[in-house]
Amino acid sequence: AGEHAQHHEQVGALVRVVGATASEATRGQARLAAAARTGLARGRPWRLAALGALLLAVRPAAPLFGGALALDHEAHPVLGWGIDLAVAQGRVRTTLGEASVLVAWASAVATARARAGISTLEVGVGARAGLARIAGEPANPSAVEAGSILGLVAGPLVTARVAIEPWRGLFATLRAESFFVAVPTGGLVGGVREIALEGPGLSLSAGAGVRW
Repeated sequence: AGEHAQHHEQVGALVRVVGATASEATRGQARLAAAARTGLARGRPWRLAALGALLLAVRPAAPLFGGALALDHEAHPVLGWGIDLAVAQGRVRTTLGEASVLVAWASAVATARARAGISTLEVGVGARAGLARIAGEPANPSAVEAGSILGLVAGPLVTARVAIEPWRGLFATLRAESFFVAVPTGGLVGGVREIALEGPGLSLSAGAGVRW
C-alpha cells in the first residue's frame, strides 16, 4: 500500500511538473504574441504615413488645408522619435482684397507611447520650422499694387496621436498638434500688418500608412 501511494504521488508530481511546463509555455507564447503586435519582435520599428491636414495658425483666423508625410521610429518599447514634412495653403480676406498663404515646414518630435491591443497612443514634444509665403491679391489691381513676402516660421510643439493597426503592417492614424509660432512671418496691407503666421496654432491630421 505504501508503494502504491508513493507511485501515485510520483505520478501526481509528474502531472504537476508537466502542467507547470505547459503553463509556462503558454505564457511564453502569449508574451511573444504580444511582442509581435508591437512590431519590434518582428523587426518592424519603422512607420511611414500619408496624412491630410487642417492647419489653424493664420491671423486673422483662416483654415489652411494640405498634407504631410510622416516617418516614425520605435527606438525603444515605449520611446521613439519622428519627423514629418508638411505643406498647407489657404486664402485670407483683407481690407483691400485677399491674400494667399502657403506654408511648407518640417517637424521633429520625441515620443512616448502605450499600447492596448491593436491601438497605440503616443504623446510627444518637439519643434517645427519652415517657410511661409504670403501674396496679396487686391480687389482692384489698377488701384492697389500687389506684393508678396517669404519668411521663416518656427516654434515648439506638443502632439498626441492615436493609431490602429487592424492588419499586420497597415495602420490608420489620427493626430492633433498644438504649437506656438515663436518666429513669425507677416504681411502689410495698406501699411498695416493684417496677416501673419504667429502665436498659438493647431493642426489636425488623419491618414494611413505602413510599418516595416
